[in-house]
Amino acid sequence: MVTAKSDDERIAYAISGGWREEAWASERTRRNKRKQIRKAAETTTRRILKDGDVINSGGALGIDQYVLNQVLEFGDVESQVNIFLPVERWSYLEYMFGRSDMGGDSVITQNQAYEISEQLQEVMKLAPHAIHDKTKYRAVHPKSYAARNTALIESSDALYAFHVDDTEGVKDAIRKAKEIGIPISVNRYEVAKPGWARKFLRSTYNTGRESLKRNKIGKDLARLLRSATTNPNNN
Repeated sequence: MVTAKSDDERIAYAISGGWREEAWASERTRRNKRKQIRKAAETTTRRILKDGDVINSGGALGIDQYVLNQVLEFGDVESQVNIFLPVERWSYLEYMFGRSDMGGDSVITQNQAYEISEQLQEVMKLAPHAIHDKTKYRAVHPKSYAARNTALIESSDALYAFHVDDTEGVKDAIRKAKEIGIPISVNRYEVAKPGWARKFLRSTYNTGRESLKRNKIGKDLARLLRSATTNPNNN
């Protein structure tokens, strides 16, 4: 049985999940597994929302997007969701657009960056208090993501984890949930092709700073978006 920490007796569920599709064996695998994982995450989210409880999520691609879509469609954004970010919200969007403009080394697509931006801006409009981005970090990196995970888990009564190929971020969330003793439900998926981790690490190190120099267009898009949102009367 899960016991709520808050006075209103609603249960706050952390939902954590992620994967690297470049590790998957084929497009067919990506399509089928993505569909399977998405269905599980959306079913879990709708059940939580139907019970009137709260979802704590991380504002990233994949699972976080699936979850937030369900909240925006079926939940009460003002009272049923908290989004924890690794840095200040506009810096986070700038980072996302930057990572989508690195040529062949792009981590996400421009469309994915726009999707994240549109989701988070909708939450900002409906419930700005639901975005938790007060942090000592100014850049997105493993330490700021780890701090985000800590804040997310410490604000939750239980954790639902969708753990694909033993990814580090979800593993970190599970470890922290165990440390504070909250209930954990883990859905595990093993779909990566052999040797993906070594190949990914080598590719990441080779990318280095040279690739980051090519993200100017993405950063400019984020700045323009911020300006249009905060100054809607500007031409």
